[in-house]
Amino acid sequence: VRTTEAAEKKNSVVDSIQSFFDGKFYMDGSMISGGSKTPLEIAMDGNDFHLFSEMDGSDIAIMKKDGKLYIMNPDKKTYAVIDAAMKKMMDLDEESLTFDFAKLKFDGDKPASVTKVTYNGKDGICYTYKDSENGIEFIAVGDDIVQIIQSEADGSVRSVIELDEFSKEIPSEMLSFKGYSKKNIISFIKDMM
Repeated sequence: VRTTEAAEKKNSVVDSIQSFFDGKFYMDGSMISGGSKTPLEIAMDGNDFHLFSEMDGSDIAIMKKDGKLYIMNPDKKTYAVIDAAMKKMMDLDEESLTFDFAKLKFDGDKPASVTKVTYNGKDGICYTYKDSENGIEFIAVGDDIVQIIQSEADGSVRSVIELDEFSKEIPSEMLSFKGYSKKNIISFIKDMM
């Protein structure tokens, strides 16, 4: 439930929002877009990212680190490099691995508005940022960001991210090969079947 009643900014939340705009964060939750809800777990650090997903019922991760793409099997703790031939075979284009929300850049300390909301029955605060093309709202309950809503300039919602966790600290197991062994792509695919 939204209100137009002004609320006071919390620095801890503004710091987390700034880490989002700086492109260095970890989040775990679900993305709702185009009527479907998809689990989303991602760590971002500049151009590097580590994204967990599901493919045909199996857990899978894609990581971009230092300009190279990798596919990872969290269950078997293996990974393989995704080379040009593999990209073609998977019909994977690097553009599909860019995230709309990662392109949004605002000054976290200068929201267009800070208003009171009720989120799942709890008192919260909505931090709204907008420019001529995009809008983004961060709903916080206490010190925790619980929802991110990305919208068009006209206010129509593009996507909603419901969060179980948002942190400006990236967990040590993310953006890392620690505990994983490298396989060639053929062996990796066999393991997935």
